Parts: sequence; structure tokens; C-alpha cells
Amino acid sequence: MDPILILIVDDEQFICDSVKLKISRLKHPACYQTVSCNSGSSALKLLGRQRFDALITDIRMPFMTGITLIRSARKAGFAGKIFVLSGYDDFSYVRDAFTGGADDYLLKPVSVAELDEKLRLSLIPGEQTQQGTPAAPDAAPGRNVIRYAQEYIHTHYMNSGLRMEEVARHVSLSYSHFSSLFRKETGTTFPAYLRRLRVEKAIEYLNDPDMKIAEICYRVGFKYPQQLSNDFKKVTGVYPSEYFSDR
Repeated sequence: MDPILILIVDDEQFICDSVKLKISRLKHPACYQTVSCNSGSSALKLLGRQRFDALITDIRMPFMTGITLIRSARKAGFAGKIFVLSGYDDFSYVRDAFTGGADDYLLKPVSVAELDEKLRLSLIPGEQTQQGTPAAPDAAPGRNVIRYAQEYIHTHYMNSGLRMEEVARHVSLSYSHFSSLFRKETGTTFPAYLRRLRVEKAIEYLNDPDMKIAEICYRVGFKYPQQLSNDFKKVTGVYPSEYFSDR
């Protein structure tokens, strides 16, 4: 297997060094080769000169932000995976990053376990199947296809930009076919399924009095607190404050 080349971008060198060290400790260290730089402009030059399979970039950088870097890289034709390095208070920036072309995010401080999971599933061919995810060939029965789609949703629900089109493409179905099949197999629509999943995850976090609403929104895929509140009521029949006051 050819080495997987990863470009790490952060204006703070110690963060670049930390991510590189953690990647070197992963279960497949021989597969990964890392290069780092400290600015978006330097990263664009590197992307123009060398082939990379993935880009890991901070959002908040001087002169050129990570969001600008992502958009510029996609515009220049970069087709690799893009991961955003972000903190709890960056969820609005992460939303813009997904709009600009990011694929996923890594929460600071990045853990070895999270790096291992996200890099393997995104960059190593066949790894999802090896980890027990059923394959989704064109001829697979509808139930298997939807189960495969559900596993994808449960892995990516925290991405506020997750759309049915993305999941349909992931299981090689047209938008309309996937929509009809999903409802038939699950008894609900894709938006309702995703809404309930996010609310269920939010309830788990809301049980922790130290968790802030903005942090919970970020963790479960809501764009802002009001959306969490509105969707919470759609699912449970009450607002979060009423839900917990009645318990």
C-alpha cells in the first residue's frame, strides 16, 4: 500500500508537532507520512507542488484562515479529505468550513483514538468493511443498504452540514430512491431520523450540568441553540428546560 500523505496546518508549531506525534502512534503508522506548515499561504503552495491525500487545518489562523484555505484548496482542485481542527467554541466556524468543502472535524485537544478512527475510516480503503460495516453493493437488499446508511449517519451526525444527498451517494442510490427506501425500511423520513438522533445525543450531554448549550450544539450537529430547542420540542413535545424540570 502506498503511503498516505497528510498535510498539517496550524500557526502554532507545537500543535503541528503534537498532531504529527499522535499520527505516528496510530495502529497503521507505516501507512502515514506527515508534513506540516504554519500558514495557509504556505499550505497552498505545498498543495500545488505535491500530492496529498488529506489536509488537517486549524480554523483560526492569521492572514489566511483555515476556512479560506479550504475554499482555495478546493477551488484549485484538491480532492483529498479535509479535516478541521477546532475547539468547543468554534461550531459556527466549523459550519462555514463544511460549506467550504471540509469533510470532517477533529476536536482539540485531538486524541489518538479520534485520529485513529477518523483517518482509518476516511483514508484506508476497505477499512469500514473490515471494522464490521456491511458492504453496500448495487444489488444488496434494501434493508442492508439502509443499515449501511444508518451507520454512516451515526458516524457523521455531528456534522451540521450532513444532508440526505451525501448519504444517498455513500450507498450509491439516487436521492429519490434513497428517500423512498429509507422511509420504507425505518418508518420515518431522513430529516426526522437525523433530528431524533441528534436530540437523543443532546439529552445525554444535557444530563451533565457542566456542559454549555453552545458546546452541546457543536457536539451533536445543531447549528445554534435555538435550533436545538426547536427540534428538541418536535421530538419530545417540550423544550429542554421543561424536559429536565419535570424529571
